[in-house]
Amino acid sequence: MDLERMQGEIKAHMEGQGVKQTPELMLIGAMEEIGEISRALLKHRQRIMGYTRGKYLAEISDGVGDVIIYLSQLCQETGLSIESSLMEAAYRVLNRTYAERLAEKGLKVVADQNEQMADETDERDCGDK
Repeated sequence: MDLERMQGEIKAHMEGQGVKQTPELMLIGAMEEIGEISRALLKHRQRIMGYTRGKYLAEISDGVGDVIIYLSQLCQETGLSIESSLMEAAYRVLNRTYAERLAEKGLKVVADQNEQMADETDERDCGDK
């Protein structure tokens, strides 16, 4: 199924269920799902609440899918195409040169963001010993 078709089918399904969709509600829903993704990442990194790699990845996958659906419906409610929006953003990202932009600000590109995040987390003493 392509994104345009998915966007229309989800709208029809939601309307059939009597679910009210406004741009504001779709944005709030997407933000709530991003919060769930953040929680999964945090609990996995803290190694608490039984967040095995499998549980972590399942929750991330579920949250990402839900965010895309909410954003699809935000686009639908504002008359935009999720596919066109995504393709235009991808084009802009692929044509950016981050190293040059960061160098202008006196910053550098980090090759592995996950490694940097782990290093920064390890360097801080949160007092949880």
